[in-house]
Amino acid sequence: MTARNESSDVASPPPHDFGCVPLSSSSLLLTWTPLPGAPPGLAYETCFKPRGAQQWSAWETTSSFSHQVSGLDSNTVHDVQVRSRDGKVPGEAAQASGTTAASGSESPERRKAGGPRRIVPGALSCAPAGREIEVSVLPTPGVDSYDVEVAKQDNPQVWTRQSMSTSTLVTGLLSNSTYTIRAWARVGEEGGQGIWEDLGQVSCTTGFFMSSVYCTPLATDAILVNWPPVVPAGGSSPVSYSMRHKVRGDGQWGPWRTVGAQSSTVLSGLQPNTPYDIEVRASEGDLQSEPSSASCFTSWAP
Repeated sequence: MTARNESSDVASPPPHDFGCVPLSSSSLLLTWTPLPGAPPGLAYETCFKPRGAQQWSAWETTSSFSHQVSGLDSNTVHDVQVRSRDGKVPGEAAQASGTTAASGSESPERRKAGGPRRIVPGALSCAPAGREIEVSVLPTPGVDSYDVEVAKQDNPQVWTRQSMSTSTLVTGLLSNSTYTIRAWARVGEEGGQGIWEDLGQVSCTTGFFMSSVYCTPLATDAILVNWPPVVPAGGSSPVSYSMRHKVRGDGQWGPWRTVGAQSSTVLSGLQPNTPYDIEVRASEGDLQSEPSSASCFTSWAP
């Protein structure tokens, strides 16, 4: 499907890494990363429609790199779009799709196994892998499959489910968010109905991390550096950023300098027509992300 474009003027390319995840039976969270060199405060617009519908919703404007779309039908695939707007000129739209959760999504009814437990305590474990979570169970004789259910800890009424052998990577999660994970082991069948043993539940928090960093030459001695804001981990301290740089090929990095809470800065006092390596990291209280990097040339001297 072609993303719509309402302008015949030259338009900016679509935002990067556009995607969406279900928040509830009536809402989706849309996220994207900005265009390289995008000016600070650039506006973005989003719209949506149920899959198969002809009419898109009206564009909604936001100045951030995420947007919650609410009032949707439950358990329904929705097409969503995002584009930038610089003045009167809309950019090209990126498109994705997502499915809202089933209304009142709950764990499925299962016939529970009777008798002594076959699964040892502590068989279920999880570990963060960036924005994803790796879930695993200890292999047990007589078990042919497992079901894993995941819910955001502050929204325990909405569960998503997937099957696995003894491990799986749960994707489509938010960064810096805590999820409850529970699992069931299929230990038999009777009358065409599976018999399941409850493995209990564990909690896991996705990583606090930077995503992409972008840079654009502004002048012979200056580079614009920007990045998507980091999702806060939920502490009392605001997220702030620091940056360092060096000439490419040099072994010695310059010192880290504080940028503040904004998600862009101008690096100045540089040499003309010179490649620079740049690193940005995020901090929130005692939390500190690994740095994310970019490389950029300054402009030629006239």
